[in-house]
Amino acid sequence: MSDISAPKTLGNRRFHNVETSTYWLPNDESELDRLDEYHFTLKDFFEGNVLGPGKSLFEKPVKALDVGCGPGTWVLDMSTEYPKSDFTGVDLRDVTFPTKKASNSHFLVGNVLTGLPFPDNTFDFVQMRLLVAAIRVEEWPSAMKELMRVTKPGGLIQSIEIDLKVDENDKTGLVKAMCDACTSRGQDPRVAIRIKDLLTEAGAQVLHTERREVNLGGDDALATKFISVSKNSIHSMLPVLGPILNIDESEGLDKGLDRFCDRLRKSESRWYYSANLAQKPE
Repeated sequence: MSDISAPKTLGNRRFHNVETSTYWLPNDESELDRLDEYHFTLKDFFEGNVLGPGKSLFEKPVKALDVGCGPGTWVLDMSTEYPKSDFTGVDLRDVTFPTKKASNSHFLVGNVLTGLPFPDNTFDFVQMRLLVAAIRVEEWPSAMKELMRVTKPGGLIQSIEIDLKVDENDKTGLVKAMCDACTSRGQDPRVAIRIKDLLTEAGAQVLHTERREVNLGGDDALATKFISVSKNSIHSMLPVLGPILNIDESEGLDKGLDRFCDRLRKSESRWYYSANLAQKPE
């Protein structure tokens, strides 16, 4: 029996309705626009779509998979950058998939928690990122094993996750509210710092680990981009976090979000990320 039923709505936002998923962000057009923006911001943040040591893999044609691809922005971006390689994205519902795509990009419905729709040893490169709000604590080990299953011997697995570390500078309560939302759903808001161990336990050899942070109060272009991502992310989280964040909408939601983000800026709040690149043994 399928674990997918009709999409559900909360307020004026549309959400996944998948029994095996605890993902609590929307999947409507506004959310897909946010994920597009988030992709290119992370690309700037990490100086590319692939972590440093993995870039050489794409010097030859490869097969790559993006798990939890959303609107498929990473797949589309990579398929343009590497036209001789083949890229596939999977997500819970096809409602997120792009209608226009290159011939070397493909999209399928799939769920890492119930088994990806691919044979063993299919891909040279597998990515899974930004799923802290989608996977329960006890589900991460099996998810990592599933990534390993579809990766070819000698292939690479890339993970980039936000670490919802409560920062003492943040006076808005945003990250604390996000942590509470994750914890109440059985998720680990700080799973990012466990990914290295989870990959190792799944049998992978971790080749590269890095931790980065961005100061939202910075005066550089990257901080400005992350403020925009933060604004749109808060908008997506309002159906769940709105009553907690107490955003002032007296002059309209857009201005209320701007005022909230101005508080993030002034308090020099930070976002933390952990990234890992691992290899499946030959």
